[in-house]
Amino acid sequence: MIARRAIAPLHHPLNRFAVTGGALRRVLVDLLTDSGRAVPTFVVGDDDQSIYSWRGSDAHIFRIFLDRYKNANLVRLEQNYRCSRAILDAANAVIAQNENRIEKTLFTENADGDAIRLSDYRDAEAEADAVAAEIGHCIAQGESPGQIAILYRKNAFSRLLEHALLRQHIPYRIYGGTAFYSRKEIKDALAYLRLVHDRSDDEAFVRAVAVPPKGMGTKSLDALAAVAKEQSLSLYEAAQQTQPSQKLRDFLTQIASWTQRYRESGLGDLVRTVVQESGLRDYYIAKEKEKGEERAENLEELQTAACIFHHEYRMGETGNRSLAHKPGDPLSEFLTEAVLDADGAAAASDNTPTVQLMSVHKAKGLEFDRVFVVALEAGEFPSAKAAETPDGLEEERRLFYVAMTRARKHLHLSFAHYRLRFGGDSLGGRTEPSRFLDEIPEQLLDSECLQDGRAMSARQRRGRVAHDLSHEVDVW
Repeated sequence: MIARRAIAPLHHPLNRFAVTGGALRRVLVDLLTDSGRAVPTFVVGDDDQSIYSWRGSDAHIFRIFLDRYKNANLVRLEQNYRCSRAILDAANAVIAQNENRIEKTLFTENADGDAIRLSDYRDAEAEADAVAAEIGHCIAQGESPGQIAILYRKNAFSRLLEHALLRQHIPYRIYGGTAFYSRKEIKDALAYLRLVHDRSDDEAFVRAVAVPPKGMGTKSLDALAAVAKEQSLSLYEAAQQTQPSQKLRDFLTQIASWTQRYRESGLGDLVRTVVQESGLRDYYIAKEKEKGEERAENLEELQTAACIFHHEYRMGETGNRSLAHKPGDPLSEFLTEAVLDADGAAAASDNTPTVQLMSVHKAKGLEFDRVFVVALEAGEFPSAKAAETPDGLEEERRLFYVAMTRARKHLHLSFAHYRLRFGGDSLGGRTEPSRFLDEIPEQLLDSECLQDGRAMSARQRRGRVAHDLSHEVDVW
């Protein structure tokens, strides 16, 4: 009875049909067939923007729907009111490479607009610095920061961009997310590092024993705090004076071991060891699954941050007067920079127009006058895992299509030839440009990455800077 009342009207609009979860879709289809009698239904959606397969959405649902209901009338809404003609033509060319889609070609009556700017950089740091410098120039020319967005495939990529924007004094906000050094897993890892740096940091001790759990609940911590207060000790010192559990004893031994490792091997090796041996990575993956994978990527980025910082510090390239608790100590300096970056990210007022940083998934439905899409490298965009299957690759291409069509007037695409990254025990470095860049027609790109008037292929672009990479940066 409830179902019949729900489908009583003559027409039933189903908006965003392609992003509806599979189970719910089946229920809706069953309701709308009304025991075999088709009920007039109006389905709305865009299979080219189906980017949530990991949530159960299915880009093929429209084709399935059309196959099942042969008399359905397909209406293509192909006029685009957002993008310039150059941006839309490029996006059309990219998405046309997908075989499993309903064929359509968007058009616009907007002006041609600027050519798409494609830039390559020696490394990820240079990319972030250049993007920040360009944004600073645009703002100086009168553009509103609120009409500028930086998009990336993985949230971990925000760190370098945040740091570069802070150095340029450009206000920014992580749309629908948290600044890198304010993310829970990063603060958890920093708590371990703070204890290595200073055993008297009770706040760090409390956070570190909580994640992963070390068998200390509220009562145990209260009892330990009472001992510490009575004997004028830190929580770490008080724990050494008591009879700790095996988990807590192992934790205390770890801190001592990491301290010795830091003295012998330096900052980069310390952070890598803490991330691997603390159990944080496995803890979050087991606890939060999809979100846990993202947290693991952020922990890997923290290792990258420490290695790069240590290298720049040794080379005298940090450029700031020391505010560290222990000036001259790399760990102390690194922890201080993390605090300063977190404070800088939180400084923007809610009423201040800010540059928006976000993952491409978060960007769906939004639009900006100027958009930067960064880290367009093989293994990153498309992601290595997704590119293993035809459906996965097509979804990554849809994601890139969504990224491109967030821009109204100006679209900047960029990649780095070297990106330091960690994954388990492996260290990545040299990169290759994303295959999607080769799918953009040559005439729609500006001259920055052109060779003899022709767009360079991914192979040619790799060769262009190969000699610059013959001596890789020592980050250890």
